[in-house]
Amino acid sequence: MAGTAAFETIGDWLRYAVTTFSRAPLAFAQGLHGPQEEATFLVSRFLGIAQVDLLHFLSARLTKAEITGLRELVRKRVVERIPVPYLVHEAVLGDLAFHVDERVLIPRSYIVELIPDQINVFAGDGWAPGRILELGTGSACLAILAALAYPGAVVDAVDISEDALEVAATNVHAHNLDNRIQLLRSDLFNAVPRIPYDLIIANPPYEPSALVDEQPRELAHEPRLALDGGEDGMECVRRIIQEAQGYLSPAGILVLELGGLRTRLVSEFPKLKCHVFNLHDASDAVLGIHARDLDGI
Repeated sequence: MAGTAAFETIGDWLRYAVTTFSRAPLAFAQGLHGPQEEATFLVSRFLGIAQVDLLHFLSARLTKAEITGLRELVRKRVVERIPVPYLVHEAVLGDLAFHVDERVLIPRSYIVELIPDQINVFAGDGWAPGRILELGTGSACLAILAALAYPGAVVDAVDISEDALEVAATNVHAHNLDNRIQLLRSDLFNAVPRIPYDLIIANPPYEPSALVDEQPRELAHEPRLALDGGEDGMECVRRIIQEAQGYLSPAGILVLELGGLRTRLVSEFPKLKCHVFNLHDASDAVLGIHARDLDGI
């Protein structure tokens, strides 16, 4: 990219990335917030330096190969609008790093805020999950976070996409959880064993198709299957509500992320009793539902 011939140090290229990202018409909606956070993540991950240590190396000179690599990544972010996590094949959720590529959604679920404290409070005194099911696992980030939060539980993590399950397997193995997380190809509950789960976690596609059509170019790099919830966004959400009770233990709970669909959910299922979890942005994007409250839905 023009004007970078004199850039030699990490500080030069970090500043250049921040400035370039700030001036470009980029969308920041995939786990990293703003040009400085994206640039820092990109530079640190590309160079293999922890973000907390990056400031100590700002005056360090880069090799020609490193300069060439960083220049190309900045170009791809700006010109091709490829999200930074896809460029460096890594995303962070709940302080854990996960491998990602364009076969899976970039991890950014609100549910990470709830594991385990808010989920435990909602479930009630004495509740401890022995079996957990995650629907639409993608990169398996939530399944892994749940397994680590509940070391006494086994986790079944399902996805309709074989490509996504390949990424999930990479992450499960990287976090040494092969013996506790089972990956299964399934269209929601279709191939899930009929056993009682104490906790079902679901972050299904919930964007109406028309909104997906209008999404920023960055989101178009993500698998549409993981975003598009059908004409009204409710296609998967509706199925989960209708079928979940058959897979929950009597004291089991469903934790369901549904974006901005709560009003539609209430309209379609007016008798359904839901708990709205407390999220940092004060949205009502995640609901908790007890198995008993799904009776007759």
